[in-house]
Amino acid sequence: PLLLAAAAAAAEPPSAGAPPRITAEESTFDAATGMLVFQGAARAEYGDLILTADEMRYDRARGVVTAKGRFVITN
Repeated sequence: PLLLAAAAAAAEPPSAGAPPRITAEESTFDAATGMLVFQGAARAEYGDLILTADEMRYDRARGVVTAKGRFVITN
C-alpha cells in the first residue's frame, strides 16, 4: 500500500489538522479495523496533492490514507 502521509510532505500543506478530502463511488466503515474504505474511482485531496486509486482506506486515528490497486499521485 501507498502511504499518502509520506508523499504529502512535498505538497502544499493544508490547514493544520485538516483531514484529506476523499470521494469515491462507494464508501463503507470497516468496524473491525476502524477504517473508512473507499472503492471505485477513489480520490483524495490533501492540500495541493491529489491521489486517485482503485481503493483507499483512511485511518482517522492515525491520519493515514493507504491506496490499493492502480494509483496516480499528482501535485
